[in-house]
Parts: sequence; C-alpha cells; structure tokens
Amino acid sequence: NLGPSKLWTTLAEYGVIVAEVVLIVSFAVPLWNEVMSVERIAKIKKDAAGDNGLEIHILAKQFDWNARYAGNDREFAPQNINFANKVDNPFGLDQSDGNDDVTILSARDKGNTIMVPVDTPIALKITSMDVIHSFKVLPLRVCKDAIPGLQLPIHFEAKTEYLRLTPDKDGEYIYPITCAQLCGDGHGYMIGYLKVLPKDKFNDWLKKESIKQQAKRGEATPIVAKANQ
Repeated sequence: NLGPSKLWTTLAEYGVIVAEVVLIVSFAVPLWNEVMSVERIAKIKKDAAGDNGLEIHILAKQFDWNARYAGNDREFAPQNINFANKVDNPFGLDQSDGNDDVTILSARDKGNTIMVPVDTPIALKITSMDVIHSFKVLPLRVCKDAIPGLQLPIHFEAKTEYLRLTPDKDGEYIYPITCAQLCGDGHGYMIGYLKVLPKDKFNDWLKKESIKQQAKRGEATPIVAKANQ
C-alpha cells in the first residue's frame, strides 16, 4: 500500500509526464514540421537562386571560418588554386585584377563576422581547405560538412519569428558558429560568429565593402600564378 507521501509523489511524476507530452504534441511537433517541412525548404532553395536570394561561399580551414560574397557586379570572380594561401587569400583570388568580391577572413570575433540579411533565402556553399570540418549554427538549424574538394550546399532563411535572441539596439542578432567535426588539436577553438542584419543595413554594408575591397585589389602588385608542379 502507498502511503500519502508516496501517493502524491507518484501522482506528481505522472503529472509531469502528461504535461511534457502535451507540450511536445501541442508546440514542438507543429513548430518542427513548419520549420523543416519539405515544401518550405524547397521554396527557400528556389528563392535563394533568384534575384531576391543570396549565395555565400564558406571556406573552412584549421581553425577559422571564411566567407565570400559576390560584390556589386553580382558575380563571383574566378578562383585560381595557385593564388591560394591560408594567411590572406584562402579563396585563391587574383588580388591585382580589381575584382569586387567581398571576403570575410577568420570570422573569430564579433567585430569581424559573417553577415546575412534577415528574412532572405540564403544558399551557403561550403568547402574546406584542409581537413573535414562541419559548419554549424545551432539556433538557425544550420549544419553541413565542409569537405576538401567538394562544395556542398545548404539553404536556410533567418526569419524574424524564428530568431531566438533579442536583437541589440541596432536590430542585429549575433550567433556563434562552431565546428561539429573533430578537426585537429585546435578544434575546440574553431569558433566564429554570424550576424543577422536588417536588409537595408546588410545591403549598405555589402555595397561599401565591395567598393573598399575592389579599390584595395586594384592597388595590389600584379601576381603571376605559379605553374602546377
């Protein structure tokens, strides 16, 4: 026979179980179905390739995250592996041809972040310069392996209603980027940041950075690519 104390404890345990089931069925399952529905992802993928979408190239290397955007001409510049180095040109761009691509190198702190606009379909194309990494922004439900020699796509949209944090005074959100694949002795330090901006602020930032980086490349000394050995 159960005493009064044991009885109330048992009833409380069953009550907690029932409450958790109700919460999962009522809130978690519908939200997950909405966020991860096949139709929604297919629409984001289609829209990301259109005029209102955005494509960003992500390049992982031990132990940094790097990003590249098409500049004001809306086209990505050619890449050449012979120009590439891990220090200041991981994307292998010709630094003397005056191209207007925007690059973010070593997005390790909140003053040098990968930028995305809010409520915009985005296609990330992810690869690695050395070993296998995995690009993960947990609050935005984004996770994709970065594999040398492959450019793997993932699509998402940072919709206002899904952003968990309270924006700062400028209406911006900042989320940590982690590596979800053991990639070496510095794996635990491979932290980056992704900032979600209002659309007008993002467009203004991209335009200014494109002009700034194009001017810098136009002043660079011409480089002759080394022939493959």
